[in-house]
Amino acid sequence: MTIQQAILRLLANNEAWAGLIGTRTYPVQAPQGAPRPYATYRQISVEKNHHMGGDSGLDMPGFQLSIVADTYATAQAAARAAETALNDFDSGTVEAGAEALHIQRIHLADESDLPQQPVAAQGLAAYEIEQDYDISYQREG
Repeated sequence: MTIQQAILRLLANNEAWAGLIGTRTYPVQAPQGAPRPYATYRQISVEKNHHMGGDSGLDMPGFQLSIVADTYATAQAAARAAETALNDFDSGTVEAGAEALHIQRIHLADESDLPQQPVAAQGLAAYEIEQDYDISYQREG
């Protein structure tokens, strides 16, 4: 299981997230015309931990989750659902069938409101909230 799959599993297991965003969580960018609200996720950094013997197998990536909605209230509700699902996840295993990944910690490091320009053809503004998470997990193999 990849860390991306684990993050998606944790989000999907949150009832509020599932009700607001459902399956509209996309890697890097949403498809053109994706219905809102939706979210995108991307890895924004990674630190590979080493010890005197070399690579320890501990990865510490930074991930960014961007939530886009038609109203600020919906964006805020989805952001709170993501925070509940991910922030302070501490020393647990995320499982999906036969696959599993041990996560040492997920921490919400930053959150920002971002302006969105109205879509010219639709005239609809959007509201975006970005969350940056710091993660520590034990890489497989």
